[in-house]
Amino acid sequence: KCNHPFGHGNDDVLEVTVAGEPDGVSGLVLPVSRLDDLVAGKVLRLFRNRYINVDVRQFAHLVPTTENVTQVVADLLKQNWREHMGESAARLERVRIEETGRNSCEICLN
Repeated sequence: KCNHPFGHGNDDVLEVTVAGEPDGVSGLVLPVSRLDDLVAGKVLRLFRNRYINVDVRQFAHLVPTTENVTQVVADLLKQNWREHMGESAARLERVRIEETGRNSCEICLN
């Protein structure tokens, strides 16, 4: 199925975990909209409705296993973290991708 010459689609689930001290007023580690903007702009824009073997440059010479996709997503989030989070003390803690109920990969960053 995964080696089909015309590819196949997945509706993977992405989980991003953030750690840090909650704000005393809002109770949030960071505004959820900031995290949503980062994920939408740097991850979903790149992967959504794409044939990642061809359309995503990181996979030109990298097999798009769940493990490799998770690492690429984690790298994209790390590379763009400060740009989107500013001086927030929040830190990227974990990235998890679930391809199916029986296939997932998790990368812990701290």
